[in-house]
Amino acid sequence: MKTHLILASSLASLVCALSVEAADLTAIWQPAEAGSFSWEIPASWSGSVVPNNTTTPSVNNYYANITISNGAQVISTSRALTLSRMNLAVSGSASLRLVLGGDLTILDSGFTSTTKTAISNITSSAANLEIDLNGHRFLANNYLGNSTIQTASFYTISSSVAGGVFALQQASYNGANAVQVMNNVTVRLSYNGAQDLRGWRFADGSTLQMAPASTTQSNLTYLPTTGVANLLIGDASQSSKSTSTLVGDARVRGDVKVLSYAGAVGGAASELKFYATTGKLYVGGDFIDEGTDGFNYGAGTLILDGAAGRTQKLSIGRTGLSTHVQIGDTVSGAPSAEVMLERNLTTTGNLRITANGTLDLQSFTASAGLVRLDDGSELILALDATSGHLISLGNLTVDDFTLHLDGDGGNWTSGDDLLLFEYAGSLSGSLNLVSVDADFNLTYDGLYNDAANGRVYLKNIALIPEPGVAWCMGGGALLLTTLCRRRKA
Repeated sequence: MKTHLILASSLASLVCALSVEAADLTAIWQPAEAGSFSWEIPASWSGSVVPNNTTTPSVNNYYANITISNGAQVISTSRALTLSRMNLAVSGSASLRLVLGGDLTILDSGFTSTTKTAISNITSSAANLEIDLNGHRFLANNYLGNSTIQTASFYTISSSVAGGVFALQQASYNGANAVQVMNNVTVRLSYNGAQDLRGWRFADGSTLQMAPASTTQSNLTYLPTTGVANLLIGDASQSSKSTSTLVGDARVRGDVKVLSYAGAVGGAASELKFYATTGKLYVGGDFIDEGTDGFNYGAGTLILDGAAGRTQKLSIGRTGLSTHVQIGDTVSGAPSAEVMLERNLTTTGNLRITANGTLDLQSFTASAGLVRLDDGSELILALDATSGHLISLGNLTVDDFTLHLDGDGGNWTSGDDLLLFEYAGSLSGSLNLVSVDADFNLTYDGLYNDAANGRVYLKNIALIPEPGVAWCMGGGALLLTTLCRRRKA
C-alpha cells in the first residue's frame, strides 16, 4: 500500500509540473513616469519577476505586457531574452523606445490571432513607438498582429548599430499608417503566403529579405508604393531555396540580390517571379542573381532605372529567361541609367536601351528575342579580339546612338571590323552612329550592314600610334609629356 501511495504522489507531482510548464505568466510593466529604465530591474515588473522564459526545462513562459500612456520612456535590455509573447502599446502623449542589448525571441506558439504578440501605437507619430535593434535580432515566430489590433497602429524599427534584423513570419497591410524601417535594419519575412508591405516605409540603407524556409513555400509579395531600399531573395545559410512572387509593379531603389543556398546543385538558387506578364520591377542599383540554372522569372519587365545614381551591375546567369530587360526609364525627368554587364545575358524577352540608358557590355554578349536602341541611347564595348555585342533572335531596331570604346586596344588588329549587332529577323530604324569616343586614338570608315548575314559592323578600325614620348629638360627637372585622351566619366 505504501508503494501505491508513493506512485500516486509522483503522478500528482508530474501533472502539476506539466500544468506549470504550460502556464503563460503575465508580467506587467510598472513604471508610469518618464525616464530611462532597465528591463532587468525586478521592481519594474508585476510580481517583481523579470520576464525571460526558462529554457531548460521551459517551466516559466512569460507574456511581457508594456503599456505606456504618459511620458517618454526608454527601456533597455542587456542580454538575450525569450518570451512566449509580448505586447508593446503607447497612447495619448506617451512614447516608448525599446533598446535591445541581445537577441529578443518571441515564440508566439499555441496562441490565437487575438492573443499573439502585438504592437499598438495610437499616438500621432510612428516615432512614438520605436524598437531599436542595436545590431541584434528581434525574432518573432508569428506575425505581429497589425491586422488584429487597432488600425491606427504604426511604429519605427531602427538599429543604432549596423546588422539589426527584424525577423517575423508575415507582414500585413497597415493602411495609410506606415511602419518605418530605418537605416541598418534588415526586415526578414519567412511566411508561406501573402506578404503585404503596402503600409511600410523603407529608408535608404535598409533591406527587405524574403526567405521562406522550404522548397514548397512561396511569398506572394506586395511591396510598398514607395519601394524598398534593397531586396534580398533567399538565405545563403538555408538548406533549400526560397521563392518570392511580386504582385503588381515593384520598385527597389538600391540593389536586388537573388541568393544561392547551402547544398545547391546544378546552378540552383532562390527564385524571383513575376505574378503577371504586365508586371514591372524597377531597380535603381545592382541586380545580381547567383543562379545559373534554367529558371525563368516570367515574362514581366526588369527596368534598370538608375535611381541609385551610380553604375548598375547586371549579372543574370539563368538560361531559361523570357523576361524583358530595359535600360533606363522612359518617364519624363527619369535619371540616366548606366548598366554594366557582369556576365553574358540571355533572354527570349525583349532588350531595350532607352534614350536615358547606357549599356556597357564590356566583353560580354547580350542576346534577346528583340533588341531595340532608342534615339539617344548609348553603347559601351571593350575593343579587343573578343569584344562583346548585341544579338537579336528576331528583329533589330537601331536609331541614333553613341558608341564608347573602352580598354587600350592592345589586342586589336588595326583594320579589322568590330561586330556590334547580330539579328535573325529584319533591321529597322535610322541606324545612325552619332559619335564614337575611345580611350585611345583611332579611325574608322563607318557602319556597315551585312544584311545577307544579319550583322552590323563598325568598319576598318585602325589605331593611331600616339606621338612619341618627349623627354624635356628644364630647370634641372626631367619632365614626361604624353598625349591627353578623353575618357568617358
